[in-house]
Amino acid sequence: MTNKPSSHQSPNDSLTKTLILRGISFIFLLIAMVSGFLFYREYQVYRHGVDAYAEIANTVIMNVNNSGTDQVDSRMTIQTQAVPELNSQTGHSASLSSSEPAETPSADQLDYQRIRKLLNINFDRLTSINPDAIGWIFSENTQISYPFVQGRDNAYYLTRLVSNEVNKLGSIFMDYRNRRDFSDGHTLIYGHNTKDGSMFNDLERYKDPNYFPDHNTIYVLTAEQIYRVDVFAAYMTTPQKIGQIDFNFDTQEAREQYISEARRLSNFQSEVVLSEEDRIVSLFTCDYATEDTRYVVIGKLVPLNP
Repeated sequence: MTNKPSSHQSPNDSLTKTLILRGISFIFLLIAMVSGFLFYREYQVYRHGVDAYAEIANTVIMNVNNSGTDQVDSRMTIQTQAVPELNSQTGHSASLSSSEPAETPSADQLDYQRIRKLLNINFDRLTSINPDAIGWIFSENTQISYPFVQGRDNAYYLTRLVSNEVNKLGSIFMDYRNRRDFSDGHTLIYGHNTKDGSMFNDLERYKDPNYFPDHNTIYVLTAEQIYRVDVFAAYMTTPQKIGQIDFNFDTQEAREQYISEARRLSNFQSEVVLSEEDRIVSLFTCDYATEDTRYVVIGKLVPLNP
């Protein structure tokens, strides 16, 4: 006759299971607490960076209005200044001939007036914050409205704000090999694709072809000039290919090859026409769809004048 195993657990077995369950619960709780702390700490870092840029904007922008709704009336005309002629007999000034038509501004002149009304930057204040500051980059109805700088290399401003504080947001910066006045045939500008949606995060939205029609221009403002960047291509690329980019293109053929390749790879089609003299701007940010990739938005640089 064999003995059947007892169906009852000993007090020691029950206590062991209880301790194990409590230990597992404690580990999960500890993991949750650590994760929460790390998330909060990272959030605070991003929050500090965002607040720092908001403070800079409040300091240097004289008319903060990035909504794109404060438009200059399209019927507005440029008033030319003239010295009134004196009547040789009366000595009184003669009125201007009413038959002289008012000068009708071009579309680019109206665009200049509109952007000046939206963004009036005090560049003296901006350069007093950081002499490396070049200007302001702005995309309507997006989060992109930031000062941009140029360092002595392409590493320093990856982890430093325009105020020179160390922060994950870094700065938007021009390639250190470019000329600050945008006189190169090709200017490269970099910015992080941040988890909180700030900096150059909105550039990835060009992956959706439906995004392009309402965001086909980006603006660059400097102390000397306002530029419009007429976007004509956007696509994924690699750091290796970025390193091979020419700043002035050795030949016209090399330039045409870069442009045609950009149009071929682009997530949308654009009707922007480029002449041989037109300068190009490429805006780069990280792309997290695959490992070690970048996203680039390319446009024609158009100087705007009053």
